[in-house]
Amino acid sequence: MNFIDYEPRYKDAIFELEAKQWGAGSDSDDIMQNLDKYNIKLIENNGGGICGCAIWHVQDDKVCFIDMVLLAPEIQHQGYGSKLMKIIIDFAIAEKCQSVECEAIDCLGKTNIENLLNKFNFVEKYRVENYWGKSCPDFHCKECGQCPCVCSMRKFVKVLQGKNYHF
Repeated sequence: MNFIDYEPRYKDAIFELEAKQWGAGSDSDDIMQNLDKYNIKLIENNGGGICGCAIWHVQDDKVCFIDMVLLAPEIQHQGYGSKLMKIIIDFAIAEKCQSVECEAIDCLGKTNIENLLNKFNFVEKYRVENYWGKSCPDFHCKECGQCPCVCSMRKFVKVLQGKNYHF
């Protein structure tokens, strides 16, 4: 496996990876249509295919926001998520960000990226019930299997450089 930088030729591969994970029509469609505006690190398998990626951006208030971390099922639980998270955090530190934030999907009491966030000392700040069902009412969620989606959003934050995080 190789970690590579984004190039426009990988856009369709990222879209396919995202669609397999969450399905078409999710609230990430805007991200997928504007990938050139984000920081992206890809995982390329030995055959040259894309099997993982991390997408993030820095907000005006010097907050590094993780838009998504996607891993194909065949590479999950092998340390690749941790390697991507380290890349993002190192980037945020180099950019002098105050914090790193992430929205996690909570489906029926199970949060998709919670173990990874705990490993890197992220702290939950709040939760919004039925978050994606409210923002995308026509979206049929692959996580909960419902339309509209009944999954909740959990906001996690990792404070950097000893600064206080403010909402």
